[in-house]
Formats: sequence, structure tokens, C-alpha cells
Amino acid sequence: MASRLKRREPVVAGFIRLLRRELKAVDAALRDEKETAEERTHIARRRLKKARSLVAALAPAIGRRMADRERRRLRDAARLLSQSRDADVAVKTVRDLIVYGGDEAAAPLERLLAVLEARAAEARSLSSPLEPASEEVRRALEIIETLDAKSGGDEKGKKDLGEKRLRKALGTAYDAGRETMAVAMETSETEAFHEWRKAVKHRAHLTGFAAQRLAAASQPVITALDRLGDILGDANDLSVVEEIVAGEPEIVGTPSEAATVIGVITRRREELRAQAFVLGEALFGQGPRRFRRGLHAPADDTPATREEESPAPPATAGIGLAASIVRPLPMVSEE
Repeated sequence: MASRLKRREPVVAGFIRLLRRELKAVDAALRDEKETAEERTHIARRRLKKARSLVAALAPAIGRRMADRERRRLRDAARLLSQSRDADVAVKTVRDLIVYGGDEAAAPLERLLAVLEARAAEARSLSSPLEPASEEVRRALEIIETLDAKSGGDEKGKKDLGEKRLRKALGTAYDAGRETMAVAMETSETEAFHEWRKAVKHRAHLTGFAAQRLAAASQPVITALDRLGDILGDANDLSVVEEIVAGEPEIVGTPSEAATVIGVITRRREELRAQAFVLGEALFGQGPRRFRRGLHAPADDTPATREEESPAPPATAGIGLAASIVRPLPMVSEE
């Protein structure tokens, strides 16, 4: 079941409800011994990202100091889980590169894969970070449980559900996406694309939460934002592998073979970034004022909308076109 604000739910109360839900889901995933450690880590990290977006959106209501503290706590919990997860992602990235790179790069990539698989196995064999991460999450949950559902809220009564707060959060997220995209367009620096991806994911989370409240939070927009986040994640994963090869060229073979591998990585990353800009222009190309005007249209109260299957409103037509141009890629980054 998707995390959504209810149609007539005060926004602050809804964000707190969703935050509790995400944190409980993280704790449950980390404790679920029926699943593999890899799957538990994957679920926990994905939901921790949503939880951090909710804390950021709640900052005006709960206070900037508390919000910053709890975001750091959740960030630290995610970092505890990152070592083995990052190693597994590097393995997956190289496997996909073997398919993409063709015969020329096959042998050095196979050697690289063998090294990374061994490192991933070693990372998984180390002491489990699941319990320390779970402790951080439970501490955050204890604090969130103490919050009044209307802490600092602007909901004065049944007629004021805090839509202004919701629109402001989405507008701020949109601005951040535009700004970081502009920086990424001007540079080839990995960090710029990483910052853009973080902004995209934050807007994707907020848009998903607002799906039953605002027409601008339609399913096509949510899908396109998720897609853009995946593309940028794939590009970032390639940069991580490139750093490994550049720092340890001997693990792939000769200097010439290392250069070949880096060439394949560079070519693939540039393809992904080009596709990201196509989709990014559709998602962030509107001027900020026009985007904010669109946030005043409520979601249609139709059966299709309630089932989250409504068609895109006219303003999202370009997003549908861009998504059709940006075909599914063989490499899909996992959160």
C-alpha cells in the first residue's frame, strides 16, 4: 500500500502519521529474520529515504532544530547499512556493464567482477549493522511518538487542512530540483549529479504523499520522477565503479584494459545523463511561478483517482512524451 495523505486529513497530522508508519516499517524490516540481510537492508534504506523527506517537510511544524537532529539520526542509520549495500550495487553495475560493453571489454570486466564479488561477500560477512541501525530508528520513533499531531500546524479547523504547507513543500522541492539540474548541466562532476538525484528523490517522495490531494501529483508525474531518480542512480553507480578502476587499475588487467573499461563506463554514463536531461526538462522545465499555480488544482475525486490510476492532467503531457522517449534501461539502480 502506497504512503499517501488522506483526502481530508490535516497535512501536519498526515505527515506525522506517515513518518510513524515508515519508521515502524524500517524497524520491522530490520528485524525480519525470514528475509535475507540484503533484502532487509534494501527495504530499510528505501523507507529511510522517505522518512527523511517527511522530517524535512515537518521542519516548520516541529522546529528546525528537531528536524535537523532527527534527519541526521536517520542518515546515520542509513549509513550503517550502506557498506554491504554499496558493494552489492557495484557488483550489479559491473554485471550490467558486461552485457553492455561487448567483447572488447568482456575479459577485464569479468576480472573486475570477480574482485568485487569477493569484496561484497566479505562485507556481508562482517558484523551485522542491522541491530545498531534498528536502535537508531527506534529512538527516532520514540521521539516522533511524542509529537502532537498538530504541532505547529496551520490547521485552524476543518476548512483549513494545511494545503498551503503542502504546496510550499512541493514548491521548495521543485526549486531545488531546477537549481541542481542547472548545476549538473554545467558540469560533469559526479557530485553535481548526486545532488540533483537527491532533489529528484525528495520531490518524488513528496509528490507521492500528495497523490490524493493535488492534480500536480498525478501518477504519471510520480512514475517519471522515480524513473529519473533511477537513471541518475545508475549514472552515479558507474562513477563509483570508475573510481575503483582508476584507483586500482591492476584488478582489471593491463593499463590498456583499464582504459578500455573506463571508456565503456564513460560512454554508458553519458548516455544515461543525456536521457536524464530529456526527462528532467519535462519535469523541471516550467517556471517556478507556473508550477506553483498548478499546485492549486485539487486531485479529481473520481474512482480512478482514488485507485491512483488517473490520467495525467494537461500540464503533464510533456512528461508522458519524455517518458516514452526515455526507454527502459538494462541497468536499474536499486535504492
